[in-house]
Amino acid sequence: MIYTGYSLGGILVALLAIAWLPTHGWRWLFGLGALPLLLVLVAGPSLPESIDFLIARKRFDEARSLARALGIRHAWLENERGGDAVRIAKKSAPAPVRSLFDRSFIHATLAFWLAMFMGLLLLYGLSTWLPQLMRKAGYPLGSSLALLMTLNLAAALGSLSGGALADRIGSKRVVSVLYLLAAASLCALPFAHGVVLTYVLVSIAGVGTIGNTMLLGAYITQYYPPHSRATGIGWALGIGRFGAIAGPLIGGVLAQWDVVLAWNFFVFAAAGLLAAIAVLMVPGNRARPIRD
Repeated sequence: MIYTGYSLGGILVALLAIAWLPTHGWRWLFGLGALPLLLVLVAGPSLPESIDFLIARKRFDEARSLARALGIRHAWLENERGGDAVRIAKKSAPAPVRSLFDRSFIHATLAFWLAMFMGLLLLYGLSTWLPQLMRKAGYPLGSSLALLMTLNLAAALGSLSGGALADRIGSKRVVSVLYLLAAASLCALPFAHGVVLTYVLVSIAGVGTIGNTMLLGAYITQYYPPHSRATGIGWALGIGRFGAIAGPLIGGVLAQWDVVLAWNFFVFAAAGLLAAIAVLMVPGNRARPIRD
């Protein structure tokens, strides 16, 4: 639910672009884009730490208060004497980066890094270049921006439904299948005949790219134990940002070379295929509650 905010922002940008771009130009849109950053000043102080973090720092009273406020039952906090909480605190010291490369996690870490790199390459490459590619395919500017809005709307719905499905059958299955569907839809998009089919394929691509990459982040945080969780997702996103840089650059190079339209989609589809393969390479979930 939290990650749908990314897609909802993309929908709002597309709507603003449709209304403002022809008359006000892109500079006004950039100015509007800066305004939400001011909300960080308001929201930041209101965000609580996680219960596991508070326990690791032996801030047991704060952890119990937060658990009661959020209605969360935490096994180690139900012991009023705090004995279990003390034991988990000792085993929850912040994990260094090298903990991601021990024998239990090295294969998963490398697979997650590859998947996140390809996922963000696909996400930012497609989000950046979809309107221009659809204009190249013959769609007017308004329709191209409407397809970008469709991409983000489907991503928001996909995050919600995909997250619920992942809770039932497991993130690995859902994330890998959605990346494969994204690759298939992108391969089919250049050959779509009719507006309806085009919107359907773009919707599938939105679920399998933007929405699915958000699910991948949730999968990574579930995979690692609490004391390695922030380190694991932080490094995966850091590596993924190189893909986020590469995606728009690749789209720009393809546009400069004036390659056949279909090959633009094939290149991004290949990133989706590689992301799916990387997720399938992740071993079974190793995260376990910390016990004696």
